[in-house]
Amino acid sequence: MLPQEHVADFLKERSHILTDFIFDHMTETIDNLTHSETACSFSDLALQNGSENDLQEKLDTSGELSVQSLKIRTLNCDLYHYSPENVQCLNATVLTCPDVTTVTLTNVSNGSHLLPLKNLANLSKLSINLCEDCRDDGLLHYDTGIKPVLEKQGNKIISLELHGFAVVDNRSVGVLCPNIKRIDLFQARLAPLDDSVSEDGQFFRKLEEFIYHLSEDEEVDPDEEASPLSFVLENASALRCLKLTKCAELNDSIISKAIEEHSFTNLEVLQLSECNCVTCEGIESLLFTDNGLKEMKLDNCWGIHNSDFQSCKSFVKKHNLDVNLVWV
Repeated sequence: MLPQEHVADFLKERSHILTDFIFDHMTETIDNLTHSETACSFSDLALQNGSENDLQEKLDTSGELSVQSLKIRTLNCDLYHYSPENVQCLNATVLTCPDVTTVTLTNVSNGSHLLPLKNLANLSKLSINLCEDCRDDGLLHYDTGIKPVLEKQGNKIISLELHGFAVVDNRSVGVLCPNIKRIDLFQARLAPLDDSVSEDGQFFRKLEEFIYHLSEDEEVDPDEEASPLSFVLENASALRCLKLTKCAELNDSIISKAIEEHSFTNLEVLQLSECNCVTCEGIESLLFTDNGLKEMKLDNCWGIHNSDFQSCKSFVKKHNLDVNLVWV
């Protein structure tokens, strides 16, 4: 076993080759290192740069750490076994690895897990997966968990994955992350639109991939004046890939409005699964539009029947379109 007091030196000496280093369960992949040793080692490493408060002051004033900071790019943590030591270790890791660009946290159960991420000035890809209890009880909210991070570092975020959040304010994502290219929402519902954010400005103009997977086919509020899904699609003129699952909000009208805005000019892949409110009319409008569509997969969408699909296939064949149609 590598002696505990040598772990920090071991990492620092090899920092130039650890650019894709991954922390899993708060332990590095070096053989025979225990959970507690890793936590202690990174705490020691932070102390070598000064106390956490001193480090925070350095970040706030100069944005730089000492030459002892590590050049790690990827941070991957499973917080299933929650403990204060885990959070302290994450704090120390963030403070001593300021070059991290990609963060994946799974089994997150507390907003305090996310707050250290505000200090990652180079953060560009963020994936947060809540624990099952938080998903069931809605204990961790977008406004108190993710939004503070986006308010600080959202300008550089290009990929955002949020799994298990009861509600996600997509309009604030559009405002805080103007360069976002990929959004993946799993078991997370888009928040109803309100007047809290101005309509002025361009939202989601660089968004290329939008994945929206609901856990169940939720009912759409008929009194809801504006559709949060429509807000995304109407603005996402660069969209190349659209994957929707159990999205009752999607209908022919939303597709038509988005086509009026930008014709889905760049759309290449469309996958709809159990989206029961869209019909053949909406699908045909996409095929009739001049776009780059190459793949369309329709899985168990009740509003689209086999006869409708055959009609679409005939249209594709007649006009010699290079589109792969799949109907399940």
